[in-house]
Amino acid sequence: MTEPARSSVSTTPEVAGLNLGTGPVPQSGPDWEHRIRQGVLSLIDDDDDNDDAARLWEQVRVQVVPAGTDLGDVRVDLTGMRLEERHRSLRLDSADLTDVPPVASAEPVTVHHLEVLAQPIHVEGIPVTAHVEVEDIPAGVAYDGHQNLWALMDPGAATAQSHGHGRVSVPIKEAVERAKDLVAGELANSGLTLTSLQVEVKTPSARRLHLDVTARVRKGLLSASAQIRLEAEVDSGMVARIGEIQARSGNPLVSLVLVVVRKKLARYTDTTIDLNAQMPPGLRLVDLSMDAGKEFTAQVRFA
Repeated sequence: MTEPARSSVSTTPEVAGLNLGTGPVPQSGPDWEHRIRQGVLSLIDDDDDNDDAARLWEQVRVQVVPAGTDLGDVRVDLTGMRLEERHRSLRLDSADLTDVPPVASAEPVTVHHLEVLAQPIHVEGIPVTAHVEVEDIPAGVAYDGHQNLWALMDPGAATAQSHGHGRVSVPIKEAVERAKDLVAGELANSGLTLTSLQVEVKTPSARRLHLDVTARVRKGLLSASAQIRLEAEVDSGMVARIGEIQARSGNPLVSLVLVVVRKKLARYTDTTIDLNAQMPPGLRLVDLSMDAGKEFTAQVRFA
């Protein structure tokens, strides 16, 4: 493998940093692992609502293999983590990542190989499998005025130099079962009972997605069906466009309920999402392909 160019990390406002606390630059894998874990814990809001966040982070396994002054391998394993509905409000104080104090000139450090695994992670009961690998991430370490050591990364430099790939898979059957629970709850608020829900996911091409949902509902002795169709496409610039979302029923009673549904769906109709705006700092998505069978799978490439 060609040795990546080593460039120092600037200390512009765009730089992201993780406070590794006081002490010398770690020399061993266990030292790096401990300091990284403590740095991430410092980003979790210090309140009772985020006790769960700290417990979740304790489940994450971090393994670091130094390579001289660089990091040869960094492996983050999320396997077995369970994210429930109550965790939706949990967050890291990501503003602290860019709230980097003035630091001395940074010593360059290259992360030659970063691997993130989830084999699987359970998201509200749905097993999600993910595997992401990124190579040649330029970083640096420097001390601030209080002798705290900071791990620094310039997202611009990382975007220009790093490259990698990833794959995420979600079993459609389990996702549909979870959707049934959510839809049944929404319908119950309108006095309706969900009796069946069928979901068909198609990928006519690698960047196009069709979703057809047929729900059968009942109110008293009356029953009827409703259909919802969604189409989405990702262009070469990695911008996703969601087309018109159709919701219809031949039953007047159900059609009245769909008026409320349509209002909720309207916020997503004919919208665009810049996928790169959703990426972590330093990663730029350049390709994506989707496939639907028993699982919905998305494969991505970074460059």
